Amino acid sequence: MLEPVTSVESPTNLNPLPQTHLPETLGKYEILSKLGKGSTSTVFLAEDPFKHRQVAIKLFDQELLCHEGFKRRLNKIFHNEASLVGQLDHPHILEVYDAVTNDQNSYLVMEYISGGTLEKYCCIDNLMPIEQVIEVIFKATRALDHAFHHGVIHRDIKPANILMTATGDVKISDFGSALWADADETQIIAGGSPAYMSPEQIRQDPLSQQTDIYALGIVMYELLTGQYPYDPSSNMSLSYQILHGKLTRPSIYRTDIFPELEQIVLKALHQDVNQRYRSWRHFGDELLAIASRPIICQSSYDSDTQKFKLLQSLDFFKSFNEIQLWEVLRFSTWRKLSKGQQVIQEGDVGESFFILAEGEVEVTRGTVKLAKLKVGDCFGEMLYFDTTSTVRDTSVTVGEDSQVIEIKAKTLSQASDACQVQFNKAYLKILDRKLSRMVKMVSGV
Repeated sequence: MLEPVTSVESPTNLNPLPQTHLPETLGKYEILSKLGKGSTSTVFLAEDPFKHRQVAIKLFDQELLCHEGFKRRLNKIFHNEASLVGQLDHPHILEVYDAVTNDQNSYLVMEYISGGTLEKYCCIDNLMPIEQVIEVIFKATRALDHAFHHGVIHRDIKPANILMTATGDVKISDFGSALWADADETQIIAGGSPAYMSPEQIRQDPLSQQTDIYALGIVMYELLTGQYPYDPSSNMSLSYQILHGKLTRPSIYRTDIFPELEQIVLKALHQDVNQRYRSWRHFGDELLAIASRPIICQSSYDSDTQKFKLLQSLDFFKSFNEIQLWEVLRFSTWRKLSKGQQVIQEGDVGESFFILAEGEVEVTRGTVKLAKLKVGDCFGEMLYFDTTSTVRDTSVTVGEDSQVIEIKAKTLSQASDACQVQFNKAYLKILDRKLSRMVKMVSGV
């Protein structure tokens, strides 16, 4: 098995390296420890004294910049990543906060992720559950689709450049080899890691999003099996196998890989670009479809992919875009409830409102039954307009096994402006419907 090419140029290592020649500061940032060293840069953990947060700083090797052979390449890497500052705003893309270059140093200030990379999950003795692999790859497709629609082809997708947060979320990192649609360079400038290069990269053909799709297919294969799909003896052999070799079906290595999932992997890895997924959207949508399979839904793993698909289906969230839906997933709590459980008790003080994702609940005041709510309905929403704790004037009881989305009013008040605008629109629609029903009742219509 070929050892995948890895990198420590992203802020991914959990264990700091020995602290030799550690600078005290870089600009305004206080250096805390060294995280890793690569061929062109060193990554430090630092403290931002103004934002009161930990950051990762990638400091480029100034000695290499003195050599003409490296200078153009390093400048291109720095420019690529510096171009990301404020450009690719997506929950599954590592955020680049700042880029600094002067006579002494060139460095990037980035979001710090403590969870490490996907590399450790590409080992046969530490594989993720299948449903988690689907979720990781799905999130990556959405992030890379966002990048592509901003004119960016990553060109170096590999496990070392996909980070996982402590809560299991995904972050695409290291756009140093990226190709920008509006760049003045040709597409055949070298970029990427040999083990993850697509056939068209090896042929030096013009590139599209399909080259990143191929690379993510390799990552998916490794996450599912703990194996690299080819077994080359040299780089020349590797190139030949990528161009002409026959893939070993992943189900040979892992028997619980079902046929539909295997076909997705093989399609992403097709040597012919005309047979490969043509877009991230198509790739991601097929993953989203199989996330609803009974074998996945019955798993104990609580999938964000399933929740994301469910949010998309609810009328309440119809006007939300994908980035806003991911934001809702981050600040909401999902609760599965059994028949007879009470969600809200009349007279209690509450600080949350709810959206019914599955099942049915009944609303009562005293002994009077007021309404039955169905999937997509919300309740306790008056808190949204108050954002403080208030006394409940009704009770809400589960009529059949249900799942509710709980959102704390104070948490929502801290959400992005764009997300709050969508909640405003959704609640205005609800109020409009309730007002219309009251008018009809009063008028006897």
